[in-house]
Amino acid sequence: ATRQELAGARNSLGTITTSLTTTQVELNATGQELARARNSLGMLTTSLTTTQEILKNSEQELAETKSNLNQRLENVITSLTSTQNKLNDTEQELAETKSTLNQRRKCNHISQNHPKKAKELRARASRD
Repeated sequence: ATRQELAGARNSLGTITTSLTTTQVELNATGQELARARNSLGMLTTSLTTTQEILKNSEQELAETKSNLNQRLENVITSLTSTQNKLNDTEQELAETKSTLNQRRKCNHISQNHPKKAKELRARASRD
């Protein structure tokens, strides 16, 4: 090989060495970026897991609250139904009391103001 060829080969070898060094630096930088990305991904995964746990607990609390509210609503409905039934009974008793009172008033009026008719009615009632 001539000196000129040898110099060209050395020159090419220097260029290749520089190119390899540059590639090595770029690979190191890429490795660091990859490590940072992995670290970020780990933090995001932890955050997502925590968020999923919070959501699961919130859903559980919501289900329990809904169940409690439904039970309370059933209790209120039962209580209102009972109260309505008692009110209906009271209204019926009041109507019967008014009817009895009106009958007594009518009887008293007849007894006081129409003695003959009262005597006839008492006789009819004793026969019945």
